[in-house]
Amino acid sequence: MTKLNKREISESEFKQAVQASSARNTDWFKLLFRNSFSMNHSIGLSGGNDKSSWYSSFSYSKANGTAKEDELERFTADVRLNAHIGKRLRTEFIINANHNTSTGYATSITPLTYAIQTNRAISPDVDYDWRYGNTGTVEYDPVTYNFLRDVNNTNMSNKAQSASAILNLHYDLGAGFRLDHSSSATADAAESFKGINDISPTASILRGWDFGLVVPQARIDGSVLPYGGVAGYSNLNTQTFNTRNSLNYSKMLFRSRDQFNFTLGSEISSSHVKGHITQEPGYYPDRGMVFDANDKSRRQLSLRQLLDMVDNKVGVYATTAYNMMGRYTLGFTARSDGSNRFGQYSNARFLPNYSASFRWDVTQEKWLKSSRWLDRFQIRTSYGTQGNVVTEVGPELIVRFEEAKDGPTINGRPRVLVKSLPYPDLRWEKTYQFNLGTDISLFHNRLNLQVDWYRKHGIDLITRRDVPIENGVSNIYVNAGSMNNNGIEVVVNVVAVQRKDLKVALTFLNSFNDNKVADKGYKNQFIDYLNGTAYEPGVPLSGFYSMVLKGLNGQTGLPEFAKLEGDGKGMKTTDLLTYSGKKIPDFFGTIAPNITYKNFSLSGTFYYSIGTHKRLNPLYARIDATNGIPQTSSNASRELIGRWRKPGDEKYTDVPVLKDLTTADYIVFPALAAGPLTTQRSPIFYTMYQISA
Repeated sequence: MTKLNKREISESEFKQAVQASSARNTDWFKLLFRNSFSMNHSIGLSGGNDKSSWYSSFSYSKANGTAKEDELERFTADVRLNAHIGKRLRTEFIINANHNTSTGYATSITPLTYAIQTNRAISPDVDYDWRYGNTGTVEYDPVTYNFLRDVNNTNMSNKAQSASAILNLHYDLGAGFRLDHSSSATADAAESFKGINDISPTASILRGWDFGLVVPQARIDGSVLPYGGVAGYSNLNTQTFNTRNSLNYSKMLFRSRDQFNFTLGSEISSSHVKGHITQEPGYYPDRGMVFDANDKSRRQLSLRQLLDMVDNKVGVYATTAYNMMGRYTLGFTARSDGSNRFGQYSNARFLPNYSASFRWDVTQEKWLKSSRWLDRFQIRTSYGTQGNVVTEVGPELIVRFEEAKDGPTINGRPRVLVKSLPYPDLRWEKTYQFNLGTDISLFHNRLNLQVDWYRKHGIDLITRRDVPIENGVSNIYVNAGSMNNNGIEVVVNVVAVQRKDLKVALTFLNSFNDNKVADKGYKNQFIDYLNGTAYEPGVPLSGFYSMVLKGLNGQTGLPEFAKLEGDGKGMKTTDLLTYSGKKIPDFFGTIAPNITYKNFSLSGTFYYSIGTHKRLNPLYARIDATNGIPQTSSNASRELIGRWRKPGDEKYTDVPVLKDLTTADYIVFPALAAGPLTTQRSPIFYTMYQISA
């Protein structure tokens, strides 16, 4: 249509193009996706004698993702040395190393989103108007877009290396005492590059005009990317050290009828992350990968950030266990952990945790030992506490300096922005957990069942709370939330066929979880209720709400919504909405068959979930939030065929009319709903329709 209006094509050529488009049915999934393929090769060598042994393995794997640009390549190596030095000392030394490379998409649009939303009448070889609603004049020439051309002129690559060394020592002190030591050191290095070439459509969108188009100097001065593309690079290096020491005591009692074990130990770990993240405009990959950008581009698109984070933890623990007659086992554990994240001003740097457990091996009872069909029957239970620490913040104020994106500041110096407020009073999150489980094996281990039921109660959960922007940040971390979790996990393994060379087995893993917020300790925003991030007492963590659709207006065809009457006084946000479900399923699990014949095996994994809810995909993509006109390049649902067209249609359809909205069409909200999503009078009928039920 733009070319016809600009007299670049004749009316007959326009009709031919329309006819060709109406007959075209581009399969974007076939163009952008493929069947995934992966392969893995490994070799292992081992040797040794009664005093020492060694083992080494090397492997290579490559996986091509379903999206054509997604690839992953991995090399791994593993070396293990074991030795007995004298009669009392055993040593184990392990070295692991791996190297990973991957490629992906640097465009802002994912292949899946593009395949779902793009009009199938568009040819993959044709560039189309990205802006949809422009006038087509010289000053506002449209930016054209083609996804395949964008992919060919953008790139993203990642590289990661990791190496670790582990030393384990076990020294027998005699009289039932043993000293254990374990130390490990790990070095990780990761780098990522993202490049957007100057000729790519993504760069044209940022620039405001197509590559090679001559524009007035005023447009060049107003553009955030008048020259080149954009490139970003990040590099992170992590060093982790861990050491654990323990003193173990084991003693057989009552003529070896019972056994007593006791362990006292300590653990120290430290993690140090250093790196940098940069992004620079004016990128020219075909000119030696150089940069040439003006001041406005650097202010708007440049990013330079250095990272230097240290996370130190220390813990001491003690465990004891008593086994009586090989049937009953009673255990206790106590542990205390400390973290530098709470700082010297906190009275909660260390968190004590404890647990108690009991196990009954029923099959060891005299009255059940003679059973021919029951191979194992155990009942176990435990109760204890766990702690968790937030790693994003610390006890000190952290600020950063940033050059103003909209020009120099009043004093000509960079702006000071608060990255993190000090949190000297932040405490550990704490969880109380009770477990009850059983393990059963029947018919010579042909049928195996494992059932675990748990109940968790979390307190002092770290949540975010909104604060006035005068604090330098819009929200802060607080210990204010609590949550209840209940669930059951069932694992069933069935060996259906057991022959000399053939084995057929099925493994079923099933999980059920029910979580509810007990005390939110958090002020939710209106949008939180819609996207499932609200903390609402009695509601599951991922529960989300929707607007209440009454139907369509008989005169305008626009949607009408319930619960919007009144002035908002005395109303809660949930009074305007209806609960729609939760995003996390009630039941989920896997079914994994496995067939083994001699040295060959065939396996598969099938996933399922029940009880999850999600919003339906929008019927179409709109030009903007203030009207219902579809974007010409976007795909649309067949449901639009049955949309409202004339008075009376509201009796047969709930799909609204396609219409440009005017001020007279605006909907009025109670004052309560005014906020990030709505105003007192708003034209967002179609946005509300997409989030309605």
